[in-house]
Amino acid sequence: MKSLFAIFVLLLGLLCLCEARSQNVKYRKTYLQPWEQRPNFNHSVDSAFANADAVVLNEETEWQINDRQNTTIVTKRSRIKILTQQGAAQCSWVALPQGTDIASEYSDVPLMQRNYVHRPKYFDLDITLFHARILKPNQQLKTVIPEDSVQTETLQYNNRTRFAYSYHFYLDGLQPGDILETEYSYFLPFMFDYRRIFFNGNLPIQNYTLKITAPAREYMVYHLANGTPPPDTLKSKQAPDYNLTYTWNLQHLAGCITEPGARPYADLPHLVYYAHNKAYGIWQNDQITQFKPYTWSYFAYDLVNFRSLNLQKTRRRLSAKAIALNIFFKTQTAGIGEDKPILRLLQIHKTLAHDFDYQTDGDPFANTDERMAKITSGQRELILREMSKNQQFQGVFNRISDIPFTDVITEGYFGLTDAKPERIPQCLARGYLLNINRYEIYEELLTRLREDYFRVLVSDIRIGQLNPDTCLPIFGGDMLYSVGTAGNLFYLYPKNRRFGYELNELPFYLENTHALHIWQMADNHANPATARFFETPVSLAAQNYRITNSKVTVNLNSQQVSFDTKLSLSGQFSTILREFYQYHSQDSTLNERYYRHVAAISVNTATEEPIILQHNLQYPFNAELRLKYSDNSLITQVNDSVFIVNLHNWVQHVITDNFNASGRQLPFYPDFEGTDTYHYYLEFNEPIKISKFKDLPLEIGNEFGSYTFSIEQQSPTVVLIHSVFKIGTPRLLPQQAGMAAQIFNSIKQVEAATLKVIRLQQE
Repeated sequence: MKSLFAIFVLLLGLLCLCEARSQNVKYRKTYLQPWEQRPNFNHSVDSAFANADAVVLNEETEWQINDRQNTTIVTKRSRIKILTQQGAAQCSWVALPQGTDIASEYSDVPLMQRNYVHRPKYFDLDITLFHARILKPNQQLKTVIPEDSVQTETLQYNNRTRFAYSYHFYLDGLQPGDILETEYSYFLPFMFDYRRIFFNGNLPIQNYTLKITAPAREYMVYHLANGTPPPDTLKSKQAPDYNLTYTWNLQHLAGCITEPGARPYADLPHLVYYAHNKAYGIWQNDQITQFKPYTWSYFAYDLVNFRSLNLQKTRRRLSAKAIALNIFFKTQTAGIGEDKPILRLLQIHKTLAHDFDYQTDGDPFANTDERMAKITSGQRELILREMSKNQQFQGVFNRISDIPFTDVITEGYFGLTDAKPERIPQCLARGYLLNINRYEIYEELLTRLREDYFRVLVSDIRIGQLNPDTCLPIFGGDMLYSVGTAGNLFYLYPKNRRFGYELNELPFYLENTHALHIWQMADNHANPATARFFETPVSLAAQNYRITNSKVTVNLNSQQVSFDTKLSLSGQFSTILREFYQYHSQDSTLNERYYRHVAAISVNTATEEPIILQHNLQYPFNAELRLKYSDNSLITQVNDSVFIVNLHNWVQHVITDNFNASGRQLPFYPDFEGTDTYHYYLEFNEPIKISKFKDLPLEIGNEFGSYTFSIEQQSPTVVLIHSVFKIGTPRLLPQQAGMAAQIFNSIKQVEAATLKVIRLQQE
């Protein structure tokens, strides 16, 4: 027993040492080290930024990729002029590491948490220097000793939970008129094989310099987007392992990177780079004489699959997995002829989407088959790293993709399929998918259709978009499948939670965008059809609607308000909201206003579970729900004859909260075009009259869309309330942002409306 206790203490000590190593705070020793640069009290703020809260006078960032160990040193120096108290508060906090691509780095953070969860975070980060000083208007110099803290977060890496860290520094004493100078440097024990770097930030920048230094033996490919100027290139003198430094200098950059509804990749200058694997180029005499940037065909080379290989897998009848898949496929397609592949596909996908549950297996080796030799935790980590590498990059070039293949373990990788606990027979028998086998199940079933099908790589249009003419890393990537038959493509979104999309149903952020289709039933690699681009489907604006029709019974005596509501959903409203009403779940990356339950009138509302009246499996996926709810806290009696009906939360349109049109720099992209309608038919238990509204009906129409709100009395006991919000453009230019603000502000005012009701004296 003592030996077990000693082992426990030793493990605990090792864990503490590991944690201490991960949260290295030796940078505190550098707070008071001498600065290399002399203080410069001179400053000049450009008139274009005079109304900003703070302005970056100068910023210089260097990414230095080192030696054959592929480590990285990041160094940054900045001078910021504080113009307002709000600017002082904003600049009093510095978080490391700082990001270069906010849209991509925050893509896995729920929208409601992005104000307090920092990105990026790294597992291993060694801050080697942190300096801060304040230059006062009276020429006084103040060295700042910051208060620091560490934000720890558990992240999934190779299907295992790991701790990642960011470091936060509070700089006390900043005031308007000050100049804040900071410089820091940190070391990373790895290199970024690819990166997207935006020059703009949250603050306007007058002068910006970016340097990327890498060994010349690394063939770095740079793509300059949206007017990014070509770099200055400097070669160091240390032969033969000399470095190349690429330098970009830009001026007058707006502080607009986090404007709501923006798509920085579409409108802001930025660069994307990747480190070439030196295995692609012009071949002569069995060697490459000239390296070439990757093409999409090269990218897709090892993602292509072949009809002959796929059909061989379906004939492995001695495999428990193959038997289970064959039985499942045969059961699902019973009675549907082979000449009707789409009906077969529809039935299989319907079962997976509707009937199957979804589970997450955090460790693929947790229940490893006893036939396998036992592996240590260190070996497990190495194997997982290598599997992740091969799954994510498929042996193409090991350096370019951001597609979430890390949860895929399929046959052919290290020959582990039959030995590891993929549990496909168990999953099919019990009706659930696992994160580690869902792709394989889809591919095995699609193979059995014997039709052409494709892996489809696509970007979330809020984060990035594939360029058919230029092969670059895929940011915000996702993987779909498509089946081609009779000249048409039918898309499947593999299930990744309890809710599953229908055949050809995609959320708006995967619609109408370039998608790389990689052939899975190819005959040979030479066929150019192995990698082709097609556009994903798009929902028509006229089919994107939500209609809330509610009959409301109002009893002034009991002060009870009862609702009988029919909710009609179509197009994207159906795609977004079905899982919310059916499974009480939601897409955390979307505006939380989508998920304001129609019955969430107040905390006192008594609700019943919604009844799904119908759900169409084909576009536009119409769904109808019936909801009943009541509330006895919505009526306030002023006197014997006057009542106030609280209409708060009756109208819950999806708008962008705190939308600021003033000084906007980037276009605004609404989620999708469509119409959201609320109709309330109020029937009172006795004759009443309502106070007249001087400003109703409210009618606004502009290039962004339109909004109409009205309250009218139809009879002595009936009042009608209408609210209709329509978005009529996919993109609003910055100078037109006031049009969206006008509509958003009007809707916000309506949300706080009340109805004054006067009881009529009965004879």
